[in-house]
Amino acid sequence: MKKALVFRFVSDRLPVLDVQYGQIVDGHFQPFQDMYDQLDRDLPHVVVFCVVSDVLGTQLLLKAKDFGSVLYALYGLDHSHVSSVETFPSFFVFHLNFDENEQEEENTKAR
Repeated sequence: MKKALVFRFVSDRLPVLDVQYGQIVDGHFQPFQDMYDQLDRDLPHVVVFCVVSDVLGTQLLLKAKDFGSVLYALYGLDHSHVSSVETFPSFFVFHLNFDENEQEEENTKAR
């Protein structure tokens, strides 16, 4: 299943990024309804930096100062699932590949 992790700058005056996590269906991004739980299951080393909030109309926020730590968590660890990255002026899209069998093994190890 192709999944994507999107970081979007909320405003040039706010040092936070909106975090969206979902899957690619027919070429379109569809965020998960239970975004925090899905992110915690798939990328627990990333979710620790996110803050749950609905203040700005979003579910998850990331402080800009933690973005470097998130990049290290995505790339610096042995189990990187990043297949490609797209950059745009106001957001980044990290395309992720998960082998379903590998994901099940990681979930059972975590329990």
